[in-house]
Amino acid sequence: MNVAVVMGGYSDESVISLKSGQLILDNLNKSKYQFFGIHILLEGWYAVIGDAKYTMNKADFSFTNNEGTTINFDVILNTVHGTPGEDGHLQAYWELLEIPYAGCNYYQSSLTFNKR
Repeated sequence: MNVAVVMGGYSDESVISLKSGQLILDNLNKSKYQFFGIHILLEGWYAVIGDAKYTMNKADFSFTNNEGTTINFDVILNTVHGTPGEDGHLQAYWELLEIPYAGCNYYQSSLTFNKR
């Protein structure tokens, strides 16, 4: 099972999200699942494996590694702070792609993101 740990965001909080996501990656049971760190930042969306960065295909939320293998995800763990992960945008996108993710759906995320 391929698991995406998605981190980053478009605000100053992205630094904290990257640390949170990395903490999760460092402590998950890698003997059961294959985990991938996915950075979603203003400068681009990347799968990060060691020192290598692979551009994400936004058409299906996948990436192709150096060996030419396309990696798709069975489930997503969202740790993105702020837009686009805490406000429902990514959740709506993943729902359209029919990729399961942990956490509430796009509507609840959008509703609770608005602090007013």
